[in-house]
Amino acid sequence: MNPTVLPEIDERDIQDESTDQEWMRKVVLHNCDCHTYEQVIRALMKTLPLSFEAARDYATLVDMTGAAVVYEGDLEKCEMIANNIVAWAGLGSKTGLPLQVTVEE
Repeated sequence: MNPTVLPEIDERDIQDESTDQEWMRKVVLHNCDCHTYEQVIRALMKTLPLSFEAARDYATLVDMTGAAVVYEGDLEKCEMIANNIVAWAGLGSKTGLPLQVTVEE
């Protein structure tokens, strides 16, 4: 009986597909009555590479459904984007309340 000879495996060639998914996060923009459409649209356009129309569509979706995923990526980038959206939305806000943006799995 011949033993089965297995090829040598270089550990660098093994990629755990779940690892990428485990680190992926979503930036979720939540609806609020304390910011205008214009503030939300401006914040999205300044933070993400979105046209006016795309940013307006996100703002409308958030208004109609309560929340929308506006970006997906690694944790560090998601946190940066969430913070930038909040900062841009706060410019000119008379309420002083931050826009609600969360980073979720």
